[in-house]
Parts: sequence; structure tokens; C-alpha cells
Amino acid sequence: MSESISRQKRFRFAGSAGLNNVRQGDIHALAFSDASFDAVICSSVLYHQWVTDLDSALREMRRVLRPGGLLLINVPAFRFLHSVHDKAVMTARRFRKSEIRKLLLNQNFTIQRLTYWTTLLFPLAVAARTLGGSEMGRDFETKEPSLLQRVFAQIMALELRLLRGISFPFGVALLAVARK
Repeated sequence: MSESISRQKRFRFAGSAGLNNVRQGDIHALAFSDASFDAVICSSVLYHQWVTDLDSALREMRRVLRPGGLLLINVPAFRFLHSVHDKAVMTARRFRKSEIRKLLLNQNFTIQRLTYWTTLLFPLAVAARTLGGSEMGRDFETKEPSLLQRVFAQIMALELRLLRGISFPFGVALLAVARK
């Protein structure tokens, strides 16, 4: 499927979900005025092959944040977890804490929180990704909500409660909260 058709489908999906203020843009040149936002959420973007300059992307997010504004970043962690799923979604990179810390500090962000997460399911993700448990590009394939999915949801709910008070030393993903 061509990228323009894929883009069109995403915009139709956003419209069907009632999101009528969706814009396509370039993370290296955001189409917003300086100091436009109190918060910027960058979830599952920086890993992508189309993000050619991470420092430029972070500089742009900083530019559109108001003084004191918050930046939330979520990225995949650990290169050894690269899998069929990463190929399917065009992953160019997975991160370690030290890399995200350096990127944020290089752009003069103050880091408030930097932690790995999806930690309690980490052993299952490692098994699925390194032992060939995923042939379709997803870690755990199911067609409809299953008992396994409900168990995973409960495990993630527990992890989110734990994350309120602790940071994990490893996980499938990294979460950063930083202030301009």
C-alpha cells in the first residue's frame, strides 16, 4: 500500500473517531507557532525511520512548548527486541535510557521522570520476539478479547500503579516526562 493511501486511511479513521482537528506534519518542522502548547505528547514517533534527525525533532517540540511546558515521550526500548513487528512499522531505532536522557539534556529539557515500562510482561515479549512467537508482526495475536488479553490488561494495570512510586530498570518501552 502506498504511503499516501495509508495516510488517507489514518485521517478517515481519525474522522470516524470524532477527531476533527487532526493535522499531518513533519516532526522536524512543526506547523505551529513558538510557545503554542502547555504539553506535547510524542508517543511512538521518534523510533520511526522517517525521523532522520532526533535532535531536530526534540528542538521542534521544545520550540512549540510554552515556558514550563511538559513533554511526554514514549519509545520502544532495547535493540535486541527488534522483531517482525518493528519491520512492519518501519522502526529505525530502539532506545536505552541513556540515549533519551542525552537527547533531552542536549535540548535543555529538565527531566522529571525517565523509566522503562511494560516491565512485568518483558519476559513474554522477549520470548515472543526472539523465539519467533510472532509471525504477523504482533507479539500476541488474537482476534477478539481473550482471557489472555484480560490477564495482560490486569498485569499492565498493576504495573501502572507501581510506576507511581518506582522506576523500572528494564522494559519493552521507555517513558520520559520532561519540562521546558
